[in-house]
Amino acid sequence: AQLGGLYEGRTVGSVLGKSILFASVGIAYLLIFNTFSPAFVIGIAVAAYYPYLQLRGRAGDVRDAVKRGLPEAAALIAAEMSAGGSAETAVARAASLPGPLGNLLRHVTQSAQQAGRLIFSRDLLDGALVEEFTKYRMPHLEAFARQIDLVATKGAEGPRQMGEVARGLAREYRSDVARSAEQLSNKLLFPISLYIFVPFMLAIFVPLMVSVFEAF
Repeated sequence: AQLGGLYEGRTVGSVLGKSILFASVGIAYLLIFNTFSPAFVIGIAVAAYYPYLQLRGRAGDVRDAVKRGLPEAAALIAAEMSAGGSAETAVARAASLPGPLGNLLRHVTQSAQQAGRLIFSRDLLDGALVEEFTKYRMPHLEAFARQIDLVATKGAEGPRQMGEVARGLAREYRSDVARSAEQLSNKLLFPISLYIFVPFMLAIFVPLMVSVFEAF
C-alpha cells in the first residue's frame, strides 16, 4: 500500500494499534452503559477488524495499479532500448513513470546505486530488480522483472525481444479488460437484485400481508 503513496510512515504496529483502540472504545462503551448483546459484540469485532480490512483493500488497489502499469513500463523500456540506450538506462527512464510501479522501479534503481549493486542478474547472482520484485509475491511483477533481466543479457537482440515482451503484456492487458467486461453483468447481478428486486417485492407483498392480517 505504501507504493501507492498510502500508509506512508506507518507500520504493522500502527494498524494493529488502531484495531486495539477501536476494540477498546467498544468494550468501554459496553461496560459503561451495560449494553451487552450479540449485536454490540459483533459490532466491536467488526470495528477491530476494519483497519486490517481497509489496509487489504488499499493494498489490492495498488496491486491492480501495478499490473495495469506493466504494459506502459515495458513499452517505454522497449522504446528506450530501440533508441540505443542500455537496459539500465531504460529502467531508469521507466522509474520516472507516475504510480506505484514507477515508485518501485525508482526504489530499485536508487538502492542499487547506493549499495553499488547490479540491477540485472549476473551468473548465479540475482540482480536488484529480480530480488526486490520477488519480495512482493506478485507473480506478474516477478515475471516482468525476470523478462527484463533476460532481455538485458541478449545484447543486440535485446531491443527486439523487449518489444515482444511489451506487445505480450499489452495483449494480456487487453484480454484482462475484455474478461472483466464480460464478467461485469454477473458482478452487477447481486447489487441489482438487492437494491431493485428486493424493494420491489417488499412494496408488493408488505401491503398484501398487512391487509391479510387486518382481515383477521
